[in-house]
Amino acid sequence: MTNIDPKEVVRIKIRSEGEVRQFFTNGMKFTIAEKVIVEADRGLEYGEVATLAEHIEDPEFPWRTIRKVIRKVNPWDLEQIQKNKENQRLKAW
Repeated sequence: MTNIDPKEVVRIKIRSEGEVRQFFTNGMKFTIAEKVIVEADRGLEYGEVATLAEHIEDPEFPWRTIRKVIRKVNPWDLEQIQKNKENQRLKAW
């Protein structure tokens, strides 16, 4: 069984919003610019790793507002992301 550190966070640039937010690593290791799927307000969202993971010990850190990285992007995700981009482009017409 893997020991997941709930205090390890990584900053992810969210594609649809363009903002950078912190997420729990969920025990995974990442490299800068790696594509990931994260928990979002409306389900799952696509993002890109902006910083390496950091361990946070601050008791004042807003732990309840932090969501998790679900997984690294896989081929199916890439296909779905492309379809979503195309649908958004068509809706703009």
